[in-house]
Amino acid sequence: MTALAVSSTRLLGLLDTLATFGPSANGGMNRQALSEEDFQARAWLIDEARKLGCTVWTDACANL
Repeated sequence: MTALAVSSTRLLGLLDTLATFGPSANGGMNRQALSEEDFQARAWLIDEARKLGCTVWTDACANL
C-alpha cells in the first residue's frame, strides 16, 4: 500500500477557506448545522471533493 503525502500548506489553505463560511466578530467561526453558512460550506466542500475525482452524496441526516 502506498502512503499518501499531505501538503500542510495546501491543507491549511483549504481549512482557512472553509473557515470563511460563518466568521464571527471575534475572529472565530460559527457555522451552525443547516444554516445558510453551512449550506455554502457544504457546496464548496462538495466542489473541492469532486475536483479530486471523489463521488459525493448526502445521507438522510444531511451528512456528506
